[in-house]
Amino acid sequence: MGMLVECDGVTVWDAGMVSARLFAGQVRLLEDVFGLDSGMIGPDADFLYVDAQRWREFARALLEQLARVDSQVPHAMVAGIVQLVLIVDARASGVWLDVPPRFVHLRHGAEGLQHSMGGDLIAIDHHPCARTARG
Repeated sequence: MGMLVECDGVTVWDAGMVSARLFAGQVRLLEDVFGLDSGMIGPDADFLYVDAQRWREFARALLEQLARVDSQVPHAMVAGIVQLVLIVDARASGVWLDVPPRFVHLRHGAEGLQHSMGGDLIAIDHHPCARTARG
């Protein structure tokens, strides 16, 4: 049994329970540490909910905050969750977020990881969240 991450009624990630709980907890921790709001709702039973526009704003703000951190230790500590934030963003918005050159390695890692998670951004590009996030 897993947990679905949904945007406007569309599943953007069918996560295993451990992965989903770690993801939700780490997103909440990032919100707290950096003073951000992801707009994520849940977990609620077997669901996490994201709003495509708010999630995109969270992803951008997170990268901006990380760019201000000089130590490589926090960057190493959050690399995995940032990749998942980028994947959920891409699946919810239908396009990959342009990232600063300093974080291109995280985006490349996210692109590779998203294929192993199942799903294709081209197919997802046409769901209602993609239209909402783009305006």
